[in-house]
Amino acid sequence: MSRFAQMLTGEAGRIVFDKTGLTGTWNVQVEYTPDRMPPLVDGELPPGISLPSPDAPNLFTALEEQLGLKLVPALGTVDVLIIDRIERPSED
Repeated sequence: MSRFAQMLTGEAGRIVFDKTGLTGTWNVQVEYTPDRMPPLVDGELPPGISLPSPDAPNLFTALEEQLGLKLVPALGTVDVLIIDRIERPSED
């Protein structure tokens, strides 16, 4: 489930943490309408991607209705990389 949470992070537009306590391997399938469609390749969707049903719910509703999972906003700590200076390497 932690891997699923990582995948949801990009789609949800915010960091998703797995707090389900579930372990092991899970196969999940969720039908939802994305906020933005993937870019077309030569005028077509990439292989393996299909258009969602026009009646498909948004991601948050689909997770709750289809999988019984709910994304709850919360505050947490995250690791951040800060670069305070950068230089070109010197020639040897």
